[in-house]
Amino acid sequence: VIFHMSNRKIGSIILEGATTVEDTIITGNSNGSGKKRVIAEGTLQDMDVENRNRRIYAKADLSPEINGARMKELLANREFKGECGHPLSDDLVRQQTIDPKLVCVLFNKIWIEDNRVKGQFQGTNNAYGEEFNADLLDGCKPAFSLRALGSIENVGGKAYVKGIKIITWDRVIYPSHKVAYTEKIVSE
Repeated sequence: VIFHMSNRKIGSIILEGATTVEDTIITGNSNGSGKKRVIAEGTLQDMDVENRNRRIYAKADLSPEINGARMKELLANREFKGECGHPLSDDLVRQQTIDPKLVCVLFNKIWIEDNRVKGQFQGTNNAYGEEFNADLLDGCKPAFSLRALGSIENVGGKAYVKGIKIITWDRVIYPSHKVAYTEKIVSE
């Protein structure tokens, strides 16, 4: 975007959607806040089972996303994060955008075990992450719910979610998958 004033160029705003970053070496192990985080594990959702919303996520449809390049990149760079609750807006741009100011959970690992999507996670370095961490320490078992793009197709009278593009798993109070809760603390 170039701003003009009486045919004089007064400035430009350059917005880049992606950049190439050289390898980075991080020294030290502080998370920036100087505070340690509880690391926990749990089930994010099950697959091939009808959930509370009467939808089915097939393992064959979720596996490519979980094992895909985007997920691997975000996990490797410690940038796969979930928000504190799903966005209330039905705006497509908002639904597919993770707001860094609203994140509460950082996923360290995500994997498939039998018919479940499992995760290892911790609180983020903001106020929502502090609350997430405190809840874990207080014995709460945070729940998760998938935020994704896709379409719902009727297959044999059942609602299957197809063409899935995972955005994240957000922390919720009452998950659509009955098993989507924190199961254990791995380290404090």
